[in-house]
Amino acid sequence: MKNSFIILSLILTLTSTYSQKWDVPAIDATKNSHISFDAETRKKGEKIYINSCQSCHGQSGKNNPAKIVPIPKDPASKEYQANTDGELYYKITIGRGAMPQFKTALSEEDRWFVISYVRSFNTNYKQKEIIASVKEKANARLSSSYNHSDSTIIIWVSDSNAKPIKNAEVTLYAIRYFGKLPIGDPVVTDNAGYARFKQTSDLPGNTNGKINIKAKLSNEDQYGHASIDTFVIAFVKNKHRNMRDERAMWNSARKAPLWITCTYLGAVLIIVSLIVYVLLLLKKIKEKGSNN
Repeated sequence: MKNSFIILSLILTLTSTYSQKWDVPAIDATKNSHISFDAETRKKGEKIYINSCQSCHGQSGKNNPAKIVPIPKDPASKEYQANTDGELYYKITIGRGAMPQFKTALSEEDRWFVISYVRSFNTNYKQKEIIASVKEKANARLSSSYNHSDSTIIIWVSDSNAKPIKNAEVTLYAIRYFGKLPIGDPVVTDNAGYARFKQTSDLPGNTNGKINIKAKLSNEDQYGHASIDTFVIAFVKNKHRNMRDERAMWNSARKAPLWITCTYLGAVLIIVSLIVYVLLLLKKIKEKGSNN
């Protein structure tokens, strides 16, 4: 009875939490797309929706979302379409609860393509004024430095005239084999245009003790796709593991797995024994034939 009460309380808490209104900052809610919502962008958005959104939101207009909490809205529903373009863009970008952030998974254009697609299910929708393209406003520049005394990564953000840009959000990523690994939370530049990141001691580097870091501006709609790659010193060196140094199927005989070595030697011994046995039998047969 007690366990049932606890489970019920958790369900009610989760339901209450997710049923709260999803507030979007006013500056984001009024944002408009820089691309035109036409047949071409709708087609691109449909492909992205099927690959990235349909598994949860279901087929648009079919009201068959995934059975998760909270239940995702059908893009064709009135409640979904009541969002402004800016609100949809913000929610796709930031995510909440079971909905992941698509900030790094989808480019800015891809996110607008998705909105172009879902708007096709609203016959009353009319796109507002298209804002200037991000590419036309991509004037930010990034430079980096590393302070060895306190292990701080410093990113300086400036415009095309080398003037510092303040209040620009910078995110750091560690470049790995299978993508970019976010490092900590984004940092906003100060009045001098600097964003400082304290390096963590548990982030392993390469065999030379270095980490390939990518710094990227989060304000893509304002500053464009500005980023920079840099190497910094790591606290933990990554010891290269040579698979040929261990006993393995693909290794040399000297380091082959013991069971394979024993099996091989055993098989050779059995074959040699059989050959010797056959030769002895033939010898006996020959001797008997000679005696007869």
